[in-house]
Amino acid sequence: MDKGRGSDTPQGTQNTTSVSYRTLGGIAQGADASYHWRSHAVTNGTYQIKVQVIATNAEPAQGLATVTVEFRSAIPPLMVSPLIFVPRNISLLVIIGLIFAGIVEIRRGHVGRPGIALNVFFLWQLFFEYWARLPNWFQVYLDIGSVVAVIALISYFKRFSLPGQFYNMALIGFGSFSVIAAVIVSYLIGVSVF
Repeated sequence: MDKGRGSDTPQGTQNTTSVSYRTLGGIAQGADASYHWRSHAVTNGTYQIKVQVIATNAEPAQGLATVTVEFRSAIPPLMVSPLIFVPRNISLLVIIGLIFAGIVEIRRGHVGRPGIALNVFFLWQLFFEYWARLPNWFQVYLDIGSVVAVIALISYFKRFSLPGQFYNMALIGFGSFSVIAAVIVSYLIGVSVF
């Protein structure tokens, strides 16, 4: 259980100079709890969380606290929310499909332009709602993916070829195995998308 420090005095306590709030499977950052705990918050919003108040001169008490979570990012996402519509259970199936697609890409030595765009689109389906929780380098990676996907689609529909280095770079950065690697990295940095 994560816990934070606060300065509020809960009801029923006297002469309390230090109060500790411990979340019981909750979410948050908030003024009511006077601490900052973001690791399980999903998106911006107001949440009800269970808290346990442990004061220096009182028995532990449990209750509900209302907290507001607001994540902010200096880097704007190069994606719009109306394009985020793939349900989570479908995303799990797509991950399985990416394994097979990755094997094909490795055997061919490159990823095709539609494949690049689809992989980047899928990355956004997974990470858009977690945008402000992602580190800046991960946000830059996703934004670069949007640029790469647009270039790939324009060249595909306009029927002009791109340099071989573009496909090599796309295979490393936005191939199917790279998408799986991004999901694993996100889990390791505390952003679980499933």
